[in-house]
Amino acid sequence: MLFGDELIQINVLQSVVDFLNEGIEMHHCVYTNKYYLKPESLILSAHIQDKRIETVEINLNTLKIVQSRAACNGVSEYHDRIIQLVRKNINLIRQRIA
Repeated sequence: MLFGDELIQINVLQSVVDFLNEGIEMHHCVYTNKYYLKPESLILSAHIQDKRIETVEINLNTLKIVQSRAACNGVSEYHDRIIQLVRKNINLIRQRIA
């Protein structure tokens, strides 16, 4: 699954290697805390071209955004835009779960 706008693209982390790479590049715990084993969590990666901007966690039971973090658990200048994109596409996520 991939969605976004003219600047930001957001995709689902699909493999353990994706989680590892996200954790390494973003300097946060998405891999070390084994988010790939959490069945209630969907983890997304927001990019501008090839640069990761934020990692987003969605609770699949509620379809709410749990967190969205930039490198070192910070907040990027694109944070609000990323949150809006995810919320705008929550029905796409709902359709994929069904």
